[in-house]
Amino acid sequence: MSASSQTQALSALLFLYRHVLGTDPGDLSGVVRARVRRRLPVVMTPAEVQLVLSQLEGTTGLVVSLLYGSGISTSATGRSRCAAARATRNASP
Repeated sequence: MSASSQTQALSALLFLYRHVLGTDPGDLSGVVRARVRRRLPVVMTPAEVQLVLSQLEGTTGLVVSLLYGSGISTSATGRSRCAAARATRNASP
């Protein structure tokens, strides 16, 4: 179970006991909590980036180079593409 899911479940149980049932849940110091994992970003060295970009040609190479150079994340790229598709669909007669 993820740490956030465990925290949410514990909060729900505490709310149930305190506010619905009107009882004290007691000592919770023995409850084992999940640890939040720290995620390190995946970073490529400039040499690795150049190696990847050198393998791309044409439109794909141009688009990837522009995206990399502008610093846009892949998730932001996907969101903007979806927004553009919705705008195009809504503008069509």
